[in-house]
Amino acid sequence: MPRPLIELVCALLVGGLCIAGFVEATNYTGPSGYLPKAVTVFALLLSLIWALQSALSLQKRKKEASQEPMSLARTALFMGSSLAYVVAIPFIGYFTATLVFIPAVASTLGYRKLRILLGAPLVFVIALYILFSLVLQVQLPEELLLQLVGIR
Repeated sequence: MPRPLIELVCALLVGGLCIAGFVEATNYTGPSGYLPKAVTVFALLLSLIWALQSALSLQKRKKEASQEPMSLARTALFMGSSLAYVVAIPFIGYFTATLVFIPAVASTLGYRKLRILLGAPLVFVIALYILFSLVLQVQLPEELLLQLVGIR
């Protein structure tokens, strides 16, 4: 099975998880629902871009004759970790789950630059915290990471 097809399926499944996350976020009352809704909509847009890129790559690949072997184990690991991420968010919080999920999945998919692998999610989480907590002054839900750091 060609890699772009695997990525297309994964992108569509991630998009489905984002929709499920958004539906879950609609149950949050008041300003504490802004962050989860915004993040899931943003993630949905990114997954749709990923799906579009994969579809275009698949179309281009059909014109070419080369084939890459399917990595069913990596695909299953990605799908399982994505599901675990969505399930973990209500229990440990968005920031904590994101700091664990992004580096784990990126390294599983073959990304090896450790500084970026750990730094990008950290910068992303800090930027989101500053935006929603300090700038917009939105009351964020209880978060394991914020309790461990001593912010809450």
